[in-house]
Amino acid sequence: MLSCMTLIRLGALVTSAERDPKRTFTISQRRRLFLRADGHCQRCGCLLTEQWHAHHVIPHAGGGDSALGNGMALCVPCHVLVHGWDDRMSGHKANPDFGNEQPIFEKDYSWQERSLVLFQTKIDDHYSTTPGGFTAAWVDQVTPSGGKTIGSLKKAGWLIDQDLVDYVVWVVPRNSIKGGFEDDARNVELANSSKHRLNEKHLRIDTELSSGRTRVPRNHHGAVITYQALETMYDFFELLRRANIRLAFVFDEIHHGAEESATSSGNQWGAAAKKCVQLAHCVICLTGTPLRSDDKTVPFLNYRKLQVESDDGLKSGFEVEPSFAFTYADGMAAGIARKLIFEHFDP
Repeated sequence: MLSCMTLIRLGALVTSAERDPKRTFTISQRRRLFLRADGHCQRCGCLLTEQWHAHHVIPHAGGGDSALGNGMALCVPCHVLVHGWDDRMSGHKANPDFGNEQPIFEKDYSWQERSLVLFQTKIDDHYSTTPGGFTAAWVDQVTPSGGKTIGSLKKAGWLIDQDLVDYVVWVVPRNSIKGGFEDDARNVELANSSKHRLNEKHLRIDTELSSGRTRVPRNHHGAVITYQALETMYDFFELLRRANIRLAFVFDEIHHGAEESATSSGNQWGAAAKKCVQLAHCVICLTGTPLRSDDKTVPFLNYRKLQVESDDGLKSGFEVEPSFAFTYADGMAAGIARKLIFEHFDP
């Protein structure tokens, strides 16, 4: 890798004793710099090749350390130019905004609105005035980190705004996920002023609901719980139903549940989710990876059988048919998902 030598014109030289004893970035640091730059040169925006350079923003000779905060991923020509070598040497045109770089892509989450519009259009299939009477659950298959939570909050906000349901329960696989719901819900405002709680226009989500609750909630539009707690919360949901509180359920990462079939047993999470259907006026399922590794079927998902040619002959399988899909390729095009880039490092 080209060294960040003393001819660079940034910063003053320091003595060798004052310099970071670690002269170059480690392989791990280079990998993180590469991913942080999304595989593009942070000066000109070109796609980085295997020969890309890890550059010290404050030169090592000027006291800059070999740390991520002082690193940039640059293509070879840009690294040459940053060091003050003649522009004609590479014939490379630099980005005039060097030092004030903007993200390569603006993240586009408009899939959330497209899914919401489709959900509204097909609501007769996914909602019923009678608990458990709807035709099918709505299934959003969205690439990981694609914004499933806010997408579901927008659907829940619309259901409440339209006076179709009164209380929405989100079910998630881990407690660590619950914390973000409160903040995300502040971005979803309700147009129907009669649905506002505590004079706040946005959705209010309870992240501390527990099985000991015996009162009908008045200050929240819904709650988030874990799959582990779902079975123990059933009596509380039954209490809400008897109080004429119309419920909807949102099952995040529904593939964690497995349903019983003629050839395999299900699991506790899948059974608890299926049990809630009889209390629900609407069910929304979210998943980024809808197929389980054990080949068991997932509650609420629709499967289509398929056959594919292989070197060993015709093979049978199945695929999931979601209500709406935002794939990994879609996420890349929208600037949300990172590219999978396999970079070679010599040992």
